[in-house]
Amino acid sequence: MRSPRFEPGSSAWQCSINWLEFKEYVRKKYGAQYTSMQYSYAHKYSDYLNNPSRLESLSPSVKHNVLKALVCLSKYLGIYLDFKNKLKQHGVKWTSTDSFDSFLRIFKNSHSDLAEWYRQAQEKMKDNEKLCLRFILLSGTRKSEGIEAFNLIAKLHSESKLHEYYNEDLEILEHFRFRQFLRNPKNVYISIIPKDFIMQIANSSKVSYNVMRKSLKNTT
Repeated sequence: MRSPRFEPGSSAWQCSINWLEFKEYVRKKYGAQYTSMQYSYAHKYSDYLNNPSRLESLSPSVKHNVLKALVCLSKYLGIYLDFKNKLKQHGVKWTSTDSFDSFLRIFKNSHSDLAEWYRQAQEKMKDNEKLCLRFILLSGTRKSEGIEAFNLIAKLHSESKLHEYYNEDLEILEHFRFRQFLRNPKNVYISIIPKDFIMQIANSSKVSYNVMRKSLKNTT
């Protein structure tokens, strides 16, 4: 049962949060990785719900993520409006970094030895895992999405249904046709992939995240 709605100003929720239930509540809305992040921030900073002015002591990027997690937690607890009013009273505002600055930061911090890491990773992997790693690089998907998409291609091909996912005329994987790729933050809709590469994947065996992770564990 959902934790009961608490009266504004009450701190009873601090001892009454069912964290396992909250995690499931978030999981139904978001993917596994985002759920883990939301849960972690909400659990660590839950006491900030009563005094959101403490958010101002955090770095802009952390503050933004914590705010999102606390909004989610406040909605779960039924105290969202109260929390929203507290943010206004304490003058706490949402902050976001400039998208171009974010790009430059990521670009400048890219690992110079990425090519060497990729070469070493290839040496430790089976053929289907090599294909999957290359697919993730080309498709622009996150690791969990890439592995899921890779396995879906092989599955649909074995069922003669690959056309339901891959638009051969446009050479586009249409992720938007499958709900598992449509998650609230940063949805992935399409990937442009050459047909010959798609067919290599289609005729390969499926991959396992845990097995790939073990293969890559000692890659430097």
